[in-house]
Amino acid sequence: MSLYLLVEGDQTEPLIYASWLEHCLPTWQRVDRVEDISDKTFFMISGKGYPSYLKRIKAAVSDVHAHGVRWLWICIDSEDMSYDEKVHEIRSILDECPSFHGTRVIVQHCCIETWLLGNAKIVKRMPETEPLRSFMAHYNVVREDPEKMPSMDGFDTRAGFHLAYLRKAFEERGDRYAKNNPGGAKEHYYLRELIRRQTTTKHIPSFGSLVSALQELGAAADVLGIAPQRA
Repeated sequence: MSLYLLVEGDQTEPLIYASWLEHCLPTWQRVDRVEDISDKTFFMISGKGYPSYLKRIKAAVSDVHAHGVRWLWICIDSEDMSYDEKVHEIRSILDECPSFHGTRVIVQHCCIETWLLGNAKIVKRMPETEPLRSFMAHYNVVREDPEKMPSMDGFDTRAGFHLAYLRKAFEERGDRYAKNNPGGAKEHYYLRELIRRQTTTKHIPSFGSLVSALQELGAAADVLGIAPQRA
């Protein structure tokens, strides 16, 4: 079992995915070259943002075929596209490649900060400072699905607003979130809170693709914080 990850950015995603994989699959190791991939190892490469990562997909498929990799994750933001539009965009490129049944398209809808806002414990129910109070009045991510949150006046994009919201939520808790230093978002407890939110409320549904992919790699239910199914 081995994994090749093509992630959108070169800051946040490499840090978060590497850390989450370490928590969920502690016997696995990261390798720096795809040539070194073997059982229970993963290799990660950045697509350097959109649209640059689109050009990297075909090379990634060639790599997994050439080196006998079992799984290929393509982890990207949808931003202002719908979830289905982004999946279709990626699948259209994959259709031009040699078939590889281990591909998983993991869409961060609309961005990875959207997922991270799914940790209800990081956002205070009664924020004490601005602009977080205004953000919460605009859209309460504790009660409502962060994936459905629209932008707010003063922000050019939804992704930019979601990032600002998350940063202020961290600051209110005395923590710090930055693209090159996502703080507590890398930790096991944070991942488990996101999984709990997704599995109990069905919010952040695109995050469910990552949970399913982790289970395919062998991540145990107790590690993920998922209650076992009753017979």
